[in-house]
Amino acid sequence: MHLKRLKGSSSKTGLCKLEMSTECSIYSVAGLKEAFDENIDKYTRFEIDMSAVEEVDSAGIQLLLAFFKEVKRQGKSAQITAKSDAISKVVDTFGVADKLEVAA
Repeated sequence: MHLKRLKGSSSKTGLCKLEMSTECSIYSVAGLKEAFDENIDKYTRFEIDMSAVEEVDSAGIQLLLAFFKEVKRQGKSAQITAKSDAISKVVDTFGVADKLEVAA
């Protein structure tokens, strides 16, 4: 599993804490999308830890953008709370930090 729900997630408070594993690329987007879809209707706030992500490509960024767009459309919130160097570089390259709500 490339995305796991962490302790501290609670449907009562609406908070879902997620941790992404080493890859956010074309090879993992199908599994990541499925995991996002499983959680999006159960929670209202999402915190995503991406500090372990070593590889990210344009497919991974597209998936994240689609997830964040859907979260906003539903009146919910999401934020990347921790990021790896790989995530920082790709987010900067594509200029999408504001769309992905990346914490400083």
